[in-house]
Amino acid sequence: MTIKQERTPDEQFASDYLAGKACDSMGNKIDGTNSRCSTLTSLLGPMEPVPPPRPAGCADHMDERLVGGTGMPSADDDSHPLNAGRTVPKPQGPQHPNLQRNRLLVTTVEVYLQGLRQGFVR
Repeated sequence: MTIKQERTPDEQFASDYLAGKACDSMGNKIDGTNSRCSTLTSLLGPMEPVPPPRPAGCADHMDERLVGGTGMPSADDDSHPLNAGRTVPKPQGPQHPNLQRNRLLVTTVEVYLQGLRQGFVR
């Protein structure tokens, strides 16, 4: 038997396996199922599906006794009793860079003119 004659059945099996028409030696299909049972099978026996790992939380490194429970909402939460009836302020548009300086200047001039009217300033 030549190499070409051995290669043709291998290529045929590979194309059938990729198409889902053939199973490997343990009965596993390419889609992750087994033709004889519901779980994949290896030489060690059926393989149980492994659940994906849980994403790390922000308090996983802390001692469980120190992590707060879910009984009372945090003070930042809108459902907290201290925040009842409180409204969120409307977002402000961008301010001019000299606005604070101009307000101070107007206040200073108004105080000066008031003092001038009252006779305190000459």
